[in-house]
Amino acid sequence: MGASESAAGTPGITDMRRRWLIIALTAATVLSMLYFGSRTPVLRIAVFSGSNWDVPEADSYSLLDEAIAAFAETHPGVQIEYESGIPKDEYEEWIAQCILRDDLPDILFVPSEYFSTLASTHALQPLDDFARADAAFQEEAYYPASLQTCRQDGTLYALPYLSVPELIFVNKTLLQQEGIAIPDQDWTWDDFLRIVEKVTKDTDGDGVVDQYGTCGFSWQQAAYSNGALFYDEQTDTASFSDVSMIEAITFLRELYGVCDQDQVSTQQFDEGQVAFQPMNYSDYRAYMPYPWRVKKFSGFEWECLPFPSGEQGVNTSAIDTLMVAMSARSTQKKLAWEFMRYLSGDAEHQKQAAIVSQGVSVLPSIMQDEEVNAALQADIPGSSVFDMDVLDTVMRQGVSVRMTQEREQIIQSADGTLSALVHNQQDIENELIRLERGINAYLKK
Repeated sequence: MGASESAAGTPGITDMRRRWLIIALTAATVLSMLYFGSRTPVLRIAVFSGSNWDVPEADSYSLLDEAIAAFAETHPGVQIEYESGIPKDEYEEWIAQCILRDDLPDILFVPSEYFSTLASTHALQPLDDFARADAAFQEEAYYPASLQTCRQDGTLYALPYLSVPELIFVNKTLLQQEGIAIPDQDWTWDDFLRIVEKVTKDTDGDGVVDQYGTCGFSWQQAAYSNGALFYDEQTDTASFSDVSMIEAITFLRELYGVCDQDQVSTQQFDEGQVAFQPMNYSDYRAYMPYPWRVKKFSGFEWECLPFPSGEQGVNTSAIDTLMVAMSARSTQKKLAWEFMRYLSGDAEHQKQAAIVSQGVSVLPSIMQDEEVNAALQADIPGSSVFDMDVLDTVMRQGVSVRMTQEREQIIQSADGTLSALVHNQQDIENELIRLERGINAYLKK
């Protein structure tokens, strides 16, 4: 039976090799799982140095460092790292280079002016599935305009981190000297014009106007406060010829008729010679604490208000929002979402951000918090007042504005025409129709 028994009773060479191959593959799989399973998860963050709103900031990384430390307490073993020292004016190019190298960090801090490009080029991970699956995420917890900034074509690509609205600051001392009461929050263009007309005058009798009603009130601010959204980012079209925009420019012509803002500087407001000036909340936060307020303002008390409303609108301000987003190429998406939600939605972190940063918390509950209110009021000199109800009203009624390259081009294109219109007697409707056609023809190219 020699040869035949050997063939029938002993495994062949092929079977032996197959068995060894299976054993080797199994061992390799186990070793690989042990090796990779033991590696520390690492989240990388893209962040720039300094303020998002170009105002002085003492330590731009302290809030992030505190957030990383707090997150680590509930996520032991997770490592979060970021590269420091990237100036904001170099940040966009730095992100572009990361994308080219396929090395974009898991989480990005995204200024609003970068958002559309990053979302449309698929660099950002859509977040709707994460949001729906996470019971801790509630859209209604956020200011609507702050969250709206994070969407493009209906898709959520980011979470809001901090917002900055525009406000109008009132020289309280000057109005009191003129016997004028501080307007209510729901004041109108008519109220604004009446006060500006009364305040603008020659106070020393030398024939030269030396006290002014307002400076820096732009056609964009007039448009927003009358419900005129002159640019639709989704359709990439401009709209200058509707009734709300015609009314906005008509009002500006009246305003310039009683106070030519081109002859008034922001320095004159700082010196107490002007009643009203629009200002970003970030400017207020940067310049109110000592010693900045000594350098910026002198000799008068102030209050702040929402913008006056036109007939077609409400007391609306433009709101700019800094966001946090996830790289579409991230390999740590679950962890990235959790840290993003912490930055955006954790009450204690948002409270600290509202107190120490130049932005407004994106959560209404934080801006109504007594501790936050007391901390913000402590920075205000003298009898000046910052009414947190005003700030809450501005945030709730505000409109999301992303200063994209297209929006900037539209504003620059419109500036010349609109500046001329408020000074001359040309037909406003016809000129706005002509302007709209020209801008839309340019956008189609």
